[in-house]
Amino acid sequence: MAVPFHFFYEEPQNHLALKEYIYKIGTFHYHWHRDLELLLLLKGEVELLNNGVRTILRPGDLVLVNPGIGHATLAREPKSIALLFRLDPVFFSDSGPGCQNMTFTLNSRMYPEQSTWYPVFRRDMAAMMLAMVKRDKMDKIAFFQSFYDVLFLLTRYYKDPDPEEKKRTQKTVEKLRMATDFIDAHYMEKLTLTETAERIGYSTNYLSQLFKKEIGVNFYEYVTRKRLREATRELDRTTKKILEVATDNGFQNLKSFNVKFKEVFGRTPSQYRELLEDIEVRDVKDYHVRYIDQSNKEIWSILERYSTYGEAEKTPAEERQGQSFPEREEIQALARILLNRTEELRKQTRNFYEKVCPESEKSTRS
Repeated sequence: MAVPFHFFYEEPQNHLALKEYIYKIGTFHYHWHRDLELLLLLKGEVELLNNGVRTILRPGDLVLVNPGIGHATLAREPKSIALLFRLDPVFFSDSGPGCQNMTFTLNSRMYPEQSTWYPVFRRDMAAMMLAMVKRDKMDKIAFFQSFYDVLFLLTRYYKDPDPEEKKRTQKTVEKLRMATDFIDAHYMEKLTLTETAERIGYSTNYLSQLFKKEIGVNFYEYVTRKRLREATRELDRTTKKILEVATDNGFQNLKSFNVKFKEVFGRTPSQYRELLEDIEVRDVKDYHVRYIDQSNKEIWSILERYSTYGEAEKTPAEERQGQSFPEREEIQALARILLNRTEELRKQTRNFYEKVCPESEKSTRS
């Protein structure tokens, strides 16, 4: 009987729920969830769309996807395989007010200057998997050593500035679920914020704020995400014309569908459909993760190499450093980051000058 590289670990009393698995990447599976997700590419080449940013991943690359963020992966090479770690952020709630809502910035392609700890993340992710599947009995000490190492690195070096604390009640959770259920059932139709708010008994302003606060996007962006996800599935599993796919999934016309699809996926629906012929794993209606079986010796070898960081040779990503050219989108993204940082530095310099200058004038006069 086939046994996959997959485990789920839970300690309800400690609000801990996590899983890790190795799977084969195929066509776009556009989705979002409440878990924090850390992806390590083991083999192949993959296109990742994370909150509208497109990144090309190669073996050894790491990316973190924050809770509630829309994201998708697409295999650019056959048999592309990734190791995925997912953690329910409620685990952070015991760490202090607002900690459950922490977000992080980690992308080995876009932030090469943060590379110091990337090999350690690879080691710990591989070690967690090996601790759960390599022996007849779980090696709990080895597992938690690597688990807490990952959390320490994330919170110490990759945490974004503290977000505004969110207060969530059971009523809020239930009302939000009612709203998303209504959207999921009627995304093909013309949906409005007013209609949805009336359905669940909230004001339009409050529901709008609720979506932005709890899900991270506004109402209409959430509706668009749902429509795009279903549209990508129809492009795959049907022979419908592009116009039919658009109108059947709630888009008013072909132009609006093409514009939004290209904005999110970096290509037109027609170009995306052309890619599907060479991809093995498909995002069909009843999507199931295609796990890699533990009989795969190549994956065992990769895990063992990563887990012995400090003793092993350089990772493929490190060997590749300085030898490959970034994609155009990656260059643009890096340029935006540099511009933002430059603007921040200008503000800091201006504020410093405004504070120091009067004192300097006073000293000169005296």
